[in-house]
Amino acid sequence: MIAASCPSRTFRLLACLAAILVSGCAVPTRTEVSFDPAPQSVQATREAVVLFPSYVEHGNGATTVNGQSNSTQQGAGEADFMRCLKNELEKNVSHRVKLIDAARFQDALFPWFEPTHAPSNVKELEALLARPVVRQRIAALGVRYLVNIAGSAASDGFPGMICGAGYGGGGCLGLAWENKTHRVHAVIWDVVQGTQSGALSTKTSGRSVSFAFVIPIIFVADTKGDACKALASELGRLLVDTAGAAPDNR
Repeated sequence: MIAASCPSRTFRLLACLAAILVSGCAVPTRTEVSFDPAPQSVQATREAVVLFPSYVEHGNGATTVNGQSNSTQQGAGEADFMRCLKNELEKNVSHRVKLIDAARFQDALFPWFEPTHAPSNVKELEALLARPVVRQRIAALGVRYLVNIAGSAASDGFPGMICGAGYGGGGCLGLAWENKTHRVHAVIWDVVQGTQSGALSTKTSGRSVSFAFVIPIIFVADTKGDACKALASELGRLLVDTAGAAPDNR
């Protein structure tokens, strides 16, 4: 398949050979999942669940979730991850669990879950749930669990590729790689009981490799996509397994 894309016989064999060699450097993603149970564990439920991004931002780009600080991806990256997580859960557990869109929940609970008002820990959640109007609106939606999501990404590598163009054409030459790590922390709140029901954490690592001999050949490690699928799998298991069940630490 790669040979067909090469423009000349001179580079065809070299590019294909390089692709075979470089593919051995492209490390498949690896995901570690851990579950931190709480005294009030997650119970199997058919009541609604809301996936809610963390909103408590600090000046350095960090976010506090249940008292823990994480540097987070904001904007489109966070929105894409939340969309992926929701889609994965809908594919696997929507027949057992009702998922309510975070925007709908936020509108129904206005203004208490706006960015400047949303609770960041159990104590703040308990104080918020002490308000009868808040409990009534949550009950009207049929929501049982609020899953607060915070993610962070880090990378390092070797940018060993150069590209250029001239009268005779253009191209790239060199080898580059990027080690990527994507972490996600999900705190599960029981908004009926006003308690924390545990926390899930995932760490997904992988290496993207690029090789170029005129034409770049790229092997991409989808750490964010794999982190989304891993978290959705474990979260779905928590919500639909028998009461009190939880995934094993990995």
